[in-house]
Amino acid sequence: MKFETEITNVQDFSSSRNKILLTEGLVGFPGLKELEIFYKADQSPFLWLQSTGEIDIAFLVIQPYGLIPEYNVELSAHDAEILGIEHHADATLFNIVTIQDVPVQKVTVNLPGPIVVNKFTGQGKQVIIENYDDYSSRYTLFESAT
Repeated sequence: MKFETEITNVQDFSSSRNKILLTEGLVGFPGLKELEIFYKADQSPFLWLQSTGEIDIAFLVIQPYGLIPEYNVELSAHDAEILGIEHHADATLFNIVTIQDVPVQKVTVNLPGPIVVNKFTGQGKQVIIENYDDYSSRYTLFESAT
């Protein structure tokens, strides 16, 4: 199953927090299973994925639509089945962002390991996409001198 990231229907998370259940947790954080996604208008296009149990734990994420040209996710049939996704319109993608400050400010995005969420059930999973070889786990979204 392919996800075309040129789609412009980015979900609006401004009015409320939206719960996501990751039955397998996140890579490196297997115990983080219940999270909420929300954003602050002044931080667009970034969103926050925050643990509901441990509020100190939050991840900066983006929805790749319109931000990362030609990013096409190939989801395995197994992952699509687990999430109950039959069509790319059933899902929302989030990519984890990392900010580095030395020696330059650099904002990178993990493209091979997005978090895929069924829009209707809130069920999500961090996956390794089938076409992971096509993308970097440190794709540079922004870079500037500090």
